[in-house]
Amino acid sequence: TFEVVHRPSVMERPPVAYALDIGFEQAITLVGMNLAQVDTGYEVVLVWQTDAPLPTDYTAFVQALDANGQLIAQSDQTPSQGERPTTTWRVGEYIMDRHTLTLPNPPTHFSLIAGLYDAQGRILTDTQGDHALLFAQ
Repeated sequence: TFEVVHRPSVMERPPVAYALDIGFEQAITLVGMNLAQVDTGYEVVLVWQTDAPLPTDYTAFVQALDANGQLIAQSDQTPSQGERPTTTWRVGEYIMDRHTLTLPNPPTHFSLIAGLYDAQGRILTDTQGDHALLFAQ
């Protein structure tokens, strides 16, 4: 037996604390993000959108890097905590993709980056980088 679950589409741009509008290959845009400090670190909500059907399921990642660019925390997952593989994204729909980074003692200076990848590697941004810079302090 199968259970069919209808997920309503978010077709109006949701509010974001950090507007990004970074284009990725495959007609994907990282529209923005919201960032909240939680007891164990940070909660990052990425907002994605696509302008075309996606033939590949990508994994989304968020990484925290220290001032020297060294990885100090990361989250890798199918978008929306596994509930919205990229092949299910509808054209024009906004996808909220929540990640939690465990950083009980975050350094004074760190940055957050995000992106998408599959078995062949990370997909590139419009500027030919393999990730988007979300935040730096």
